Amino acid sequence: MCIGLGRCICQSLSRFLERTGQEDRKILEFFLCWWEERKETEGTLFYDIISLSSYSNSINLLEYGYNRDNETLPQINVGLVDVSESNLPLYYKIFPGSIPDVKTLKNLMTEIRILGKGKPLLILDKGFYSISNLQELKQQGWKFIMPLPLSWKIACFLIRKERRNLHSPQNLKKYQDGFIPIVKGQIQIGKEMFYYYLYHDIERETREKIKFYKKLSEIEEALEEMQVKKGENKKHIFKNIAGNFSVYLSYTVKENHFRIKRKKTINDLLLHMGKEILLSSQDLPWNLPISLYRGKDKIEKMFRTIKNELSGLPLRAHKEETLKGYLFVTFLSLIIYFSLPNKMRETKLLKKISMRNSGCSKDFSCENRMVPCYESPCYPALKSSDTFCNDRRPDISGRYLHKPCFFEFVMLPS
Repeated sequence: MCIGLGRCICQSLSRFLERTGQEDRKILEFFLCWWEERKETEGTLFYDIISLSSYSNSINLLEYGYNRDNETLPQINVGLVDVSESNLPLYYKIFPGSIPDVKTLKNLMTEIRILGKGKPLLILDKGFYSISNLQELKQQGWKFIMPLPLSWKIACFLIRKERRNLHSPQNLKKYQDGFIPIVKGQIQIGKEMFYYYLYHDIERETREKIKFYKKLSEIEEALEEMQVKKGENKKHIFKNIAGNFSVYLSYTVKENHFRIKRKKTINDLLLHMGKEILLSSQDLPWNLPISLYRGKDKIEKMFRTIKNELSGLPLRAHKEETLKGYLFVTFLSLIIYFSLPNKMRETKLLKKISMRNSGCSKDFSCENRMVPCYESPCYPALKSSDTFCNDRRPDISGRYLHKPCFFEFVMLPS
């Protein structure tokens, strides 16, 4: 709460943000200049959506929709574009909270044409997948890489079709520090042809199987140990305990106890584990799509920075103009936040000066740790047993996060 002088400061800040949010033309001019300065925008752009929740009920943009943090609050969706080469945010666009990711892509394509030059390679998440989006991208000549959601029938078809080829020694490729089976081909989706790249991460498959069977066994034990009383709704009890795993189990009741049997639907799930299908408009070397797509974690780090390091949640604006001004200032903060480590590396200052997070008691003086604290041990969320931070507080969803981070600069011994 702001009291006395603090209240005046808060009111002045709100007025400043409101005036900033009213300057749509100047904000657009900034983006035009910023886009022009980033010469590498002819290369690769990452695009994804972040949802920002708010307690306000007076802003039209705030709507209920799919919330990535499972919060029951109205939200706005912010589409963020990141430049691959410099790891800097390039552009953002605000969408009403009820607009799904898949419907934002067409607007982005239009605005990239207005702001930028040419048509860079777009790296998109699976939330943007739809047949209409694929056709729009292909017909307008856009280059892109996008995952095919494994829940779609066409993904199941490709996995079954290429199952034998994935086990062929000819398709086992060296990738980074290990090996990965890869099958490449073409497929028609809608009226257009696309290249697909089917990867099988064997280590990830093992982890997913262990996690699945561990949870499945826990549910089976809980059901079989439960005594079913006469007159109780057995179906309701079963679904309440099994949850989403109920599609993999069937049951009978004997002597007031559940008898559990596993369904064959488990085989379909196991077939998908460790698999990843990437679609592209281009015929690319087998390792390029997966390397570029896995590079999208940079934009996810920006999202975490907005929500945690920059204290972006929950939004506390009560006017649409103030909200827009706040998001613009947040965007500028992101540029500074991610530019600072880059500049320090370029000028070799990291050999003399250490960057550390003042919100953590842990000292990061090693040159390999000279990065924003999203890579520190206390990130992204703290359990009750963690002791890295001096000031822990639960957010509105009950997760423990550390206090807002500020960089401190420490001279290293010569």
